[in-house]
Amino acid sequence: RIIRNRNLKPEEVVYFGDSGNDVKCMEMAGIGIAINPRDKETAKAARFAVNDFYDARLNLIFEEK
Repeated sequence: RIIRNRNLKPEEVVYFGDSGNDVKCMEMAGIGIAINPRDKETAKAARFAVNDFYDARLNLIFEEK
């Protein structure tokens, strides 16, 4: 809903989550980040599975293009 209201494309979205209810959004977003994921399904759905926001920033900054 937010994506549609702001006229964003899914690939322009970064989504943060930690559990199974976030999987669908992570798969839809351009970049899904699991912060300290609670289960393997969530970690697998994310592009990055990290322990905290600091790790997430490092992954985004140094990701190979």
